[in-house]
Amino acid sequence: MDYQSLKLDNKYGIPTYDAFMPLALEALYKEACNCRSEDVQESIAKNYLKLPIALHEKHIKNGDTVIHDRIYFACMYLHRLHLVSKPYPATYCINKSGIAFLKEHSGYKLQHDYLQKMIKNLFKSLYKSKRKLNVKKSVSFPNSIGDQINKYNEGLRSRLLEIIVKKEDPFFFEQLVVDLLAKMGYKGRHGSAIRTQDTQDGGIDGIINQDPLGTSTVYIQAKRYNKKHIVGSPAIQGFFGAIRTRNASRGVFITTSDFSKRAKELAKRFSIVAINGEQLSNLLLEYQVGVQVEHDYQILKIDKDFFD
Repeated sequence: MDYQSLKLDNKYGIPTYDAFMPLALEALYKEACNCRSEDVQESIAKNYLKLPIALHEKHIKNGDTVIHDRIYFACMYLHRLHLVSKPYPATYCINKSGIAFLKEHSGYKLQHDYLQKMIKNLFKSLYKSKRKLNVKKSVSFPNSIGDQINKYNEGLRSRLLEIIVKKEDPFFFEQLVVDLLAKMGYKGRHGSAIRTQDTQDGGIDGIINQDPLGTSTVYIQAKRYNKKHIVGSPAIQGFFGAIRTRNASRGVFITTSDFSKRAKELAKRFSIVAINGEQLSNLLLEYQVGVQVEHDYQILKIDKDFFD
């Protein structure tokens, strides 16, 4: 395959991480074993894509090669899309969903276009996490214990929001949401997550560069309001205008209160992720930002295989 037929970045002329994603999935299918991103890179170079030696020698600031950094992100997003599994840290393996995807979407063009839609939908739904803190789906807790944990966490979520709203530092909340998105993995391995300079933000409170080259950037606006102060459509329009001036399309608007119906509609139209107070508190508990584990309980069961 001619690498120039793929989506290339402007700085290095190297395929972007999303352009590598279909090739990485093909490589994982071909290898049929647990692979690190280095193994995926080797398989792509051997079986699918011939890149000039000069491109292999391009490096980013931390010393890693640009190509390896791109393939790392490709594997990371394939994992987030549930097309590959991670049996061990930094080790990837194609799963049944990934194999089914390859069979259903043959040909690079279709795979790439469809993967792009999946990535966009993944980002839109980042706040719709259905996992519960300390309660795994594979574990069946006795109802009384599960109910007590859920009741306790519900109160904890409310207290978290109260503390955040009452904080005197006007920039505390902005830093909190930047830290949260970084903890969720949106900074990537070599990206950056920063709070903008106080009053000079131009409607942008935080910026996350998902890779060191800045080819994938997320802009953040954070509004710390009490429950009665509902975020309306003008705030969404203003935020959209702010990210448009930066020629960007990715934005996350986070508030401790809620959004009006019109604001939600506009956010959806502008592809802005709108996270209200309830969703925010769920994410803070899930990713343990602003909280810490006080007790860790284990629910045991009989190991039937041991006695067979």
